[in-house]
Amino acid sequence: MLIRINRNNLGMNDLQQLTYQGKPFIGIAYFISYKTGQILSEDSYYNGLTWGFRRGWHKNGNLEYERPAENGGDVGLCRIWHGNGVLKKEYSEEESVRIWEKEWNKRGELIRDWTLQEDESNPSYGRLLQRRNMPEYYRAQGWI
Repeated sequence: MLIRINRNNLGMNDLQQLTYQGKPFIGIAYFISYKTGQILSEDSYYNGLTWGFRRGWHKNGNLEYERPAENGGDVGLCRIWHGNGVLKKEYSEEESVRIWEKEWNKRGELIRDWTLQEDESNPSYGRLLQRRNMPEYYRAQGWI
């Protein structure tokens, strides 16, 4: 059964995993405003790490962000909105490395358009290549 619980009722273990009744949490954790009772955010967890969607809302009720997560980090297409509902930022992450990012002002005008430079001298690109190759390394070691 999937558990949905206030984040304040969860603990954390030495591995930085959220826990419920002493075990890594599986379910949905949310924060609420004590003043209004409004849900401010909710995150899906698997084995104590964010896994699935992370969502947050502005105080006016508009969606503030939506980020898919795996193994505790953002993956894929992430979006953030201004309080007025206009898209503020959109980016994509792979293996905890930002691949590209676009940003807009409150009027919806593009103010930033960035893409990771695929150059092996770029530390972020090097880290991405290393992480992409990790499964091959694990297989070579006989770990998987």
